[in-house]
Amino acid sequence: MERRMIRLDEVVVDAAVQIRCKGLKEDTIQRYRDSWESLPPPLVYDTPNGNVLTDGFHRFEAARRLGLVEIEFDVRTGTYEDAMSEAVLGNLRHGDSLTREDRNAGIKRHSDLGWTQQRIAEAFGVSQATVHRALHDVIHVNNAENRLPDGDKTILQTLRLDDVQERADVWIRDELIEDTIERYIESWAYLPPPVVYATPHGYILADGLYRFEAARRLGLAEVECKLRYGTFRDARLEAILANYVRHGDSLTEAELQELLRDIREAEWTPEDIDARLLVPSTQAERHAYIRKLSEREWTQERIAAHVRDSLQTVVNVLLDTESRTTRLEAS
Repeated sequence: MERRMIRLDEVVVDAAVQIRCKGLKEDTIQRYRDSWESLPPPLVYDTPNGNVLTDGFHRFEAARRLGLVEIEFDVRTGTYEDAMSEAVLGNLRHGDSLTREDRNAGIKRHSDLGWTQQRIAEAFGVSQATVHRALHDVIHVNNAENRLPDGDKTILQTLRLDDVQERADVWIRDELIEDTIERYIESWAYLPPPVVYATPHGYILADGLYRFEAARRLGLAEVECKLRYGTFRDARLEAILANYVRHGDSLTEAELQELLRDIREAEWTPEDIDARLLVPSTQAERHAYIRKLSEREWTQERIAAHVRDSLQTVVNVLLDTESRTTRLEAS
């Protein structure tokens, strides 16, 4: 970076570069006029589009009102996109604080410039969940069209694969099975969305490791996901429950005990557990669900533990089903 004198009328002042959504503040301009001699030079980027004012809009306006023809600038060589980025990041480092609206506009600008959400979060000093909310505030949880049915606190959201963490400490499976990946590639159009948690640690894949790998091999940059807000522990519990319940894989006794301990520590309510285990709430639906699990060759004890009902209730439901089947066959 160099420092040199440049005429004010040779500087490109583009309102699209300025990140302040409500424009310049009159009191800041006046304060800068009064303290002009002690201010650092504004910053311009020497681009193919000319010398683009990047940082120092208030200082530039103060100089203009002081009647100055040329002033000293810090000059960097770069692209127009570099100037667009620095106009935001420079304000994070000094000057009047950005409002939430300004910050969100800056986050969206960097997303448009191709930055990943993780890179944006690091540059802005915020969590990746905050970046997501800034980028998707229009279609956030309040958007009923993106809600999943039955009051599930989940939204459908398209996410970039490289914005989602696939953490080994979340998954209980040591390795992926190649045949399963190939099967998912062939049936991609019919697969349900993966489940991702927006946590203070960033986006964490909780259910859908095979689907993510299939998407990657298909050359997809982004996929539609079920997005939930929670903690790292929530994501890990979801991963365990997905394998144990929704996909029918068995847990070892040690894994099951760890699951139960984590559920207690997470202070999940019965409603929280039902929502994640996909246990229906009405009696008719629960009985149908019990029959479905039995068809998947679950033991009666495992069904009872899963739906958190007595073993006798499970037995009665299955006996009633068997009795009705027998009567139908006899008729």
